[in-house]
Amino acid sequence: MGDLLFWWILFSIIGWIAFPLCFSLFNNLYTKGYSFSKITGLLIWGYAYWIGNTFGLIGNTRLGAIFTLIAILFASIIFSYKKHLWIEIYDWIKAHRKIILFSEVIFFISILFMTIMRGANPEIIGTEKPMELTFINGILRSQSFPPNDPWLSGYSISYYYFGYLIIAAIIKIIGTNSGIAFNLALIFWFALISIGAFGILFNLLIGKIEQDKKNISQKKINSAIINSILAPVFLLIVSNGEGFLELLHSLGFFWKTDQSGEMVSRFWSWLDIRELSNPPPMPFDWNVGRIGGTWWWRASRVLQDFTIQGQPREIIDEFPFFSFYLGDLHPHVLAMPFVLLCIICSYTFLIGERENENSILKNVASFWKKGFSWFLALALGSLIFINTWDFPIYFGLAGVVYVISIYQKRESIGLIIKESIMGLFILGVICIIFYLPFLISFSSQAGGILPSLIFQTRSVHLLVMFLPFIAILLSDILFRILPDLPRTIIRRSFLISLGGYIISLMVSLLFPFVIGVVHDIYWYIQNCLGGNYENSIQLSSQHLQAFISIYGASSTQELILGTIERIITDPIDIMVLIIMVSAMISIIIHSIKQAELTENQLSINKQDSFIGLMILLGAGLILFPEIFYLRDQFGWRMNTIFKFYFQSWILFSISAAYAVSQSNKIKKLLGKKVISAVTLVSIISGLVYPFFSTRERIEGLVSREFTLNGNQYSLLSNQDEYEAVKYLNLVPFGVISEAVGGSYSNYGRISKFTGLPTLLGWPGHEMQWRGGR
Repeated sequence: MGDLLFWWILFSIIGWIAFPLCFSLFNNLYTKGYSFSKITGLLIWGYAYWIGNTFGLIGNTRLGAIFTLIAILFASIIFSYKKHLWIEIYDWIKAHRKIILFSEVIFFISILFMTIMRGANPEIIGTEKPMELTFINGILRSQSFPPNDPWLSGYSISYYYFGYLIIAAIIKIIGTNSGIAFNLALIFWFALISIGAFGILFNLLIGKIEQDKKNISQKKINSAIINSILAPVFLLIVSNGEGFLELLHSLGFFWKTDQSGEMVSRFWSWLDIRELSNPPPMPFDWNVGRIGGTWWWRASRVLQDFTIQGQPREIIDEFPFFSFYLGDLHPHVLAMPFVLLCIICSYTFLIGERENENSILKNVASFWKKGFSWFLALALGSLIFINTWDFPIYFGLAGVVYVISIYQKRESIGLIIKESIMGLFILGVICIIFYLPFLISFSSQAGGILPSLIFQTRSVHLLVMFLPFIAILLSDILFRILPDLPRTIIRRSFLISLGGYIISLMVSLLFPFVIGVVHDIYWYIQNCLGGNYENSIQLSSQHLQAFISIYGASSTQELILGTIERIITDPIDIMVLIIMVSAMISIIIHSIKQAELTENQLSINKQDSFIGLMILLGAGLILFPEIFYLRDQFGWRMNTIFKFYFQSWILFSISAAYAVSQSNKIKKLLGKKVISAVTLVSIISGLVYPFFSTRERIEGLVSREFTLNGNQYSLLSNQDEYEAVKYLNLVPFGVISEAVGGSYSNYGRISKFTGLPTLLGWPGHEMQWRGGR
């Protein structure tokens, strides 16, 4: 457990080193960014270590990692001295000891909980854990950057590896065994996310009190602290409704015996969630885990896509508790603290003051005179390097905030549009420049955008996936938000949302025809230049057929009609999302109108506006895959829904926690009772899954030795191989040769344990990482 203590100490040191910078950057926040100091410190340290190695300024060694951290320490001291922050920081710490203590208590409890969870199942086997350990060890053994790909000798890693690089830098300083470090990273990332989510909600609640021009009494601070606990609980513990369904299934609900003596159920057959369609064993009881050793896996595969012929396509719909329970150190998990950092940066930008110069150039220039703007670019850009899918999402959030913030100060719509385009273009370019060395060596598997068409999410599956939050958010919209908004704005927003969906749907439905026409034109031109027209027509037909075959259709007409039928027969999810989107658009429009009426001050509550943006973004991320998806090697919506829904969970969970904390603002007694009941039912149903899965995990701990070494089982099961790995970890860097096998297998394990590159590891994954090349 010594490594656990050393990691804790290092994270605390990094946090305090970065706190003076956070104190300055997040000066508008009540907490001065304390909850994000550890995340900020890791970002800056990791970035400096990467840049230093990339340009040969330091080595990929313990000395290089320590030197970088000491350099940041001296920079923090000098920065604090020049800004005269020491006295302010000291006074703030004395006055806000309770906030600091409570944040650290949350950090400690999170570490304790995840230590038990990982100690009960530390093995780095199965799913993509071997791949993730391979990256960590590969970075550790690399003599220069970009780091070597251990599963393709002679090539650098072509994957978003910044999270693994930060973990490797921690290992360099402390000297932790990589098998232990893998699990410690899961533990400490869980804790970072906990205090980050707590910090976001707490600052929103305190900001709301300040916006209402009320005194911030200790009683209100205590209330905000208690309410803010909901954010990490909703984000990291509360799970989707599949666990509640597992319980109902085990108790025999909705099952009956037919005349032949077989158990049948219309409900479970209609629901169509794999194992739940099968009858539960007798006798019925509360033992959810009896479905099998991995009953908990199904919660991450609630959704399914079907071709027009009814062939199933697997869809991934992970949520944070599942991801941490599974124990994958995947980029979507590693990115979470930095996603929260980008969210709090966007909120800080929204509540800050703006200059109003006489020209667009001066306004944009004044924006980049602030250190916060450069840090915003560094934070947003880091998502390119940690989990590329997340970058456009949170750049979009920051972009909308940017537009809203300048709208308050500009008189002409034309000037607003020009300044927004220029400002956001420059912000995007700087984000890219910060991480350009990574992008130069990165190959993406993205293959463009395709229409979803027949691939539509069933409403009931969407409800199961987001049950805890959709119920709370809809109740909050109906009883707290809409009653205070003008009906004209609500109707207009609904028409805008519905019209936007219909137009997008029409574009997607025209896609097959466009493909045919484009290919016909292309081959006609080729024919005019001397090509064979008949062959051109044949090739054009083959391209169109290849496209419609993705959806299992035999003709364009069958595909279009099948899509329309599937949407019309199950439109509830689309309508719910459109209602959420229109309500949030109403809040934003009302904010702008109120700003116009009150001498360019955003008089409506900025906290409600920001939460509105988060809900709007979350609903949009769910709605987008119903119309289009990003094409990759899998060919269907699996990864798009996985990546987008995961971010929707983050946005919805914090928004739902905020909504619960504002339930006392509902004017009608009926509304208060409804949202209280909905909240209670939602939380209980969302806690069923973590309760039974955690119970199963802890019960397994009783019969085994507690350890955080994820490599212990794999290595000790083969003593000769263990000795070979020990030897290879001591020899100079070089290429090894081992048998090549399929993905998700035990092949490539020597390079995994040593970080030494082999000729080829998992071929399927290498093709994914390099775009099939």
